[in-house]
Amino acid sequence: MTTKKTVKAKAVKADVKSQDRVLTKLNAENIEKATKQIWLAGLGAYGRSIDELKNFSDKLNDEGKKALEESQKIFDELVVRGEDLQADAEKRLKEGKSELEERIESRIEKLKDLTKSSNDPDIKDQLDDISRKLDMLNKEIKKSS
Repeated sequence: MTTKKTVKAKAVKADVKSQDRVLTKLNAENIEKATKQIWLAGLGAYGRSIDELKNFSDKLNDEGKKALEESQKIFDELVVRGEDLQADAEKRLKEGKSELEERIESRIEKLKDLTKSSNDPDIKDQLDDISRKLDMLNKEIKKSS
């Protein structure tokens, strides 16, 4: 015979089994849900990293273009300055050369005058030698221009 205790024990056992089935079903559903959420989180992280890499790449590209433009601008400014300095140097050299030629010509003329007015043959020979050397120097200067 079944007593109330036995009936109650059987009911409790059935209830426990029913609860175990519900928990097992809930655990399976939870595991599936958690697995799906983990998968989706991974996809989201992948998508986010792709977006961030694209933004970073775009930013680097823009900064690279700016740096290239700036370096080209600086280079162009340096070329202009170099051209100005070269023109100034050429002008100064030309002025200095002209002044030097004038001074040499003046000294040659003075020496020629001295040689004409001098009666001492040694001085005349020395002055002629100096005059020849100055003439050669003057020709070399004119040749180099």
